[in-house]
Amino acid sequence: MLIFQSFLLKIHFYKIVKGLFMAAGAKALAEALKSNGVLTYMDIGYNKLEDEGGCAIIDSLLLNTSLQVFL
Repeated sequence: MLIFQSFLLKIHFYKIVKGLFMAAGAKALAEALKSNGVLTYMDIGYNKLEDEGGCAIIDSLLLNTSLQVFL
């Protein structure tokens, strides 16, 4: 998880290839997004986040102030 958080702190644009991202990955991403202040664009469309992963990401977006485009 720490590696993922460090990775997100250095990029501004993030796109996850469709179909490769699932609930566990979404929950890890949600934790990283809570404290990320750099990422401005993220595309995770066409992935299998499931309800649990989707809810985790929505909750994290309430705390994230840098993300401008979320697909």
